[in-house]
Amino acid sequence: MRIIAGLAKGRSLHTPKGQATRPTADRVKEAIFSTLADRINKARVLDAFAGSGALGLEALSRGAKEAVFTEKDRSAFAALHKNIQMLDLPGAKAYFADCLRLISTWKEEKRQFDLVFLDPPYGKGLVDKALAMIQSADLLAPEAIVIIETAAKDSEVFLPQGLNLLKTARYGDTSISYYIKDCI
Repeated sequence: MRIIAGLAKGRSLHTPKGQATRPTADRVKEAIFSTLADRINKARVLDAFAGSGALGLEALSRGAKEAVFTEKDRSAFAALHKNIQMLDLPGAKAYFADCLRLISTWKEEKRQFDLVFLDPPYGKGLVDKALAMIQSADLLAPEAIVIIETAAKDSEVFLPQGLNLLKTARYGDTSISYYIKDCI
């Protein structure tokens, strides 16, 4: 795992030991950031279910203003924390917490994000729950993009009112779906 482009290009990332997390493959990450190229600069990013933080850190390396990471697995959070310290990119903030519980507390803060990465453990219904909570807490800025990584066989997701599918791409066993917030 490495940073593909930007300020930290080529830097390797720490990953947690074991099978608790599934790092996003470099080719998938490259495809995601090619799709988002014009939206990254100065973006406020939420990397929910962050694992090692590869997606949010890639966004910071490419010019995002802020990246907020949530991770509840202890070894994944340790790797994430090491990566943030090692790369020393401004705007990174990590929370050792359950993403769903944390999101519910942000409504009062009037916090909003331009890009949201959702890459939860497969097959646990967490995408649906996270999307519903993000919408309920009004965490999406106007025209925000939500990027969801799922197993290709599980690529159907619930669409809360106000999100429209932009595109879905499949990379082997992985499916990436992009949704945009309505501006109406």
